[in-house]
Amino acid sequence: NSFNLNALVKYLKGINIESETANNGEEAIQKVLEKYKDKCCKDCELYSLIFMDCNMPVMDGYEATKILKEYMKSNLIPEIPIVACTAYAFNYDVDKCFQMGMDGYIPKPVKRDILLSLLKKWCVQSVSYTHLRAHETPEHLVCRLLLEKKK
Repeated sequence: NSFNLNALVKYLKGINIESETANNGEEAIQKVLEKYKDKCCKDCELYSLIFMDCNMPVMDGYEATKILKEYMKSNLIPEIPIVACTAYAFNYDVDKCFQMGMDGYIPKPVKRDILLSLLKKWCVQSVSYTHLRAHETPEHLVCRLLLEKKK
């Protein structure tokens, strides 16, 4: 629902991470394709991570993930981790996310500490707290590295 989406966007904005939203799976696919259509070079990565809601109108997140993964295999877009974002939390629901090609899972409602852990795992592969500046918390390090990675 929009409450969960707004909470996720708010968390990301709170740590200076830009995000875009889509209202359904088809729109999500279109946004990804448009973003990479006019990229400057083959190494240009404009999305670091996709949070995919499993239960969306028009086309659900499972089908959208399947299509995006096919585009990735065909090298039409670069590999982008796709993390399921769903209220369905039973083991078989989580298993279905991975069977459909999703790379990770975050339950709804989204909790800030789990979100930060996922960002560290998928967007900043080697976070070292020794790189913290004097005024930074570990959360600041994550967003600083994410922003630097996109440059």
